[in-house]
Amino acid sequence: MHISADARYYLYVNGVRLGYGPARGYPYRYHYDNYDIAEHLRIGKNVVAVMVNHWGEGTFHQLVVRGGLLRQIDMDDIIVSDARWRVRRNTAYRQNTPRISIQLPWEEQFDARLADGWTDIDFDDAEWDSAVEIPPADVPWSGLTARRVPLLGNEPIQPTSITDTGIVRLPTLILAGHLHPYILGADNTAVGIGTVDALLVTRLQASVSGTIVLKKRANYGGLPTVYLDGQKLTWESGQIEPQALISLTAGEHLLLLDWKGMIFETDFRHQPAGSSDLQLRAGLDSEDRGWQVSVNPSDDERQAALAATHSELLPPTLHWTVMQPLDVPDIDVQRFVMSSEPLEHTSAAVSLPLAVSVKAPQHGQQFIFDFGREVLGWTEFDVDAPTGAILDFVGFEIMQSQAPGYSLGVDNSFRYTCRAGRQTYRSIFRRGFRYLLLSVHDADQPVTVHRVTLHQATYDQPVIGRFQCSDPRLNQIWDMCAYAERLCSDDVFSADGAYEQALWVGDAYAQQLIHQVIYSDPSLPENTLRVVADSLRSTPIVNSQVPSAWEKSLDAKLELAVGDWLLYALFFFNADSKFAQEIYPALAQQAEFALARCKAHRLGLFSLEGCWHFSIGQTLTASISMTSAN
Repeated sequence: MHISADARYYLYVNGVRLGYGPARGYPYRYHYDNYDIAEHLRIGKNVVAVMVNHWGEGTFHQLVVRGGLLRQIDMDDIIVSDARWRVRRNTAYRQNTPRISIQLPWEEQFDARLADGWTDIDFDDAEWDSAVEIPPADVPWSGLTARRVPLLGNEPIQPTSITDTGIVRLPTLILAGHLHPYILGADNTAVGIGTVDALLVTRLQASVSGTIVLKKRANYGGLPTVYLDGQKLTWESGQIEPQALISLTAGEHLLLLDWKGMIFETDFRHQPAGSSDLQLRAGLDSEDRGWQVSVNPSDDERQAALAATHSELLPPTLHWTVMQPLDVPDIDVQRFVMSSEPLEHTSAAVSLPLAVSVKAPQHGQQFIFDFGREVLGWTEFDVDAPTGAILDFVGFEIMQSQAPGYSLGVDNSFRYTCRAGRQTYRSIFRRGFRYLLLSVHDADQPVTVHRVTLHQATYDQPVIGRFQCSDPRLNQIWDMCAYAERLCSDDVFSADGAYEQALWVGDAYAQQLIHQVIYSDPSLPENTLRVVADSLRSTPIVNSQVPSAWEKSLDAKLELAVGDWLLYALFFFNADSKFAQEIYPALAQQAEFALARCKAHRLGLFSLEGCWHFSIGQTLTASISMTSAN
């Protein structure tokens, strides 16, 4: 079977999950994967099922074109992508979820009550729609290329220890929104880098007076200024993120965000803690949950809005747009867990199976699974639970004063809502962490957790390099670095396994030097350099991370001479003149562009306005002119 999809596919044959892909690349050199599915077939009826996850907005992993699936099965008869395939949207995965981060797509939230066994042989798809064939002239993917690196591994890893950390009170409210469609319009191809000028408003309804702590996510980039009833909030450093102490009287309050200036990501997240009597209502007229936004207000309108103490006092000339439910997440799992308040803190070592008893409303029980070191892959669990019970998972990398050291700027989290009975689930997003927090709540009957496993999904090649000496610390450093290299090896070199999972071109130079010593196999550095070379069809010089939606405006970091040194190191280790000849035209193209820029500069310096410039390696023939945009 040959298969590819935009952005990612998950392949099942007779109910068994076989693979995930494709390798990242550009629409004009799109990759596909090959599977020998014969051993998974049986005499008679078989089912090939594919789930496609189209992200819909730019990331640091892929450019946005359109959703689609390409597949071909070679048998006695060739089965191709056509209208005979049946399709529908997978409603078990919630759509209105927050972005994981500016670099990554959307938080995973799955409701098993809506899953219907669609990958099984006996499933009836009679009510599904026929697939829509894309006319050849409209197909955005070309240059189809078979995967040139191994498929990711699948090594099951069990936790080394489990700690019951006690009972928590759950927050009742998460304030979150996705501003991208309202400031960038229909342009979903770019990451939200640029500027923002917007006001956002909603109402808080408090049934009793009291004090709350309002926390806000530390965004990568500028943060909105927050006003409550016309008063600007003062923020102080919290244990993890900025927070403000607020005294509320019973009744309705106007919450207004003033977001102006440079912006990298367009999600906002705030969470009040300390009260179970808050309700969120729409910004102005509607009784529905939500926010309203006004883009590019005048200075007078902005000042009047910031001073407003109630929705009726907002300037009548402002044009407010109700944010659509798709852009207002019902829940942000990481914020939800981080805002939970300890009630009965413990630190008791426990073992599987975990028996979780019924808790009072708005209460949950938390456990921390320690995998002993950083891991990267898909989380799988086996539980017995009542319908509607919720399992929230958050991965993190360190413990600080016996408390989770949550990663900032990334929602390393997912939610699973249980159906009744024994059930197993494997996540669809690769996450990196050492510790995995599980919060169990909303269960009206006991929950039993039988197993939690991490399926390590990294570059799957044997280790060739070895190091041993009389100094134990040096041996430990070698082992640590070799393992870290593995975690940063995907279909290309990636900067890390937890936060971005992106190909940063400058980092790749150092990574491939280590890779050649540890693995020797050239397929990964060669594929990395091919993707780097392909980027020159989108930008005149190699961007800092590719393929990436940041390439759209060149308002990002650019790497100069990285490709030259990648190729030099590859040739040094492998003496592969054939690959050098393949990649040389791209390196020459970049060099010619740099030379032309130098000739155009009055001092003979390389200059490209609006970009950050980085040079990697030794002395370059042309100097670098750092522009005012740096």
